[in-house]
Amino acid sequence: MKTPALLSKPLVLRVAFFGAVALAVILAGMFVLDVVRLVLRDSGRSTDGEPVQIAVAGVPMSVPRNMIRESTSNGARMATLELYFHWPTLNGYSADTIDTFRRSDVNSPVIYVTITGQIPNLSPAERLQRIYSQLFDGEAIAGPDGLIGRHMRPGQGFDGDVIYYDQNSAGPYVVRCGEDDVKPAPVCQREIVPDPRLAVTYRFAKGLLPEWRNIDGAVSALVEAFVATARR
Repeated sequence: MKTPALLSKPLVLRVAFFGAVALAVILAGMFVLDVVRLVLRDSGRSTDGEPVQIAVAGVPMSVPRNMIRESTSNGARMATLELYFHWPTLNGYSADTIDTFRRSDVNSPVIYVTITGQIPNLSPAERLQRIYSQLFDGEAIAGPDGLIGRHMRPGQGFDGDVIYYDQNSAGPYVVRCGEDDVKPAPVCQREIVPDPRLAVTYRFAKGLLPEWRNIDGAVSALVEAFVATARR
């Protein structure tokens, strides 16, 4: 396996200078992987699929009520919105899927989404180049559907994590996952910016990683649709 082609020589030469600063920024604002449990309480969860008109960081959105988990809000205006939906149907919480949404195993079909107006300081490509690549440990491993996996060096705040990336995809695709032996089950996390005003972090069970292309496209399309269908 090869080191990402993105890592050009000029950039590598600059990493020594910027690496420590960038690492501090990332570690300070990093969304910690929730590998403890992806189980939600039934209390307060709506089965109503009718769209709700809200604004996240000032961006109008129309979101099915049964996809909304939590929000940091002032009325209909929210700073952060927590969503979840079933994969691959893209449906929200329902009376028929209560047991499904309680699952926390490695193949749990529920995807969790956080939407906020706080755009990350570094893009996934920059994070791969400036941070992750400097902390790779050991040889590259073959991941599902063309992904390359690299273990992270212990003691740097990424203990037990594996970074998977596809250097040929637009962006490129970069996702951070827990080791296979994490209990109750390993989780993967990815950050995207489908709208220049919104940052999206989504999490899913590692057993769904072979479907990374479809999941990534679906999450982006959903957020774009929420914005496009909002009442102005």
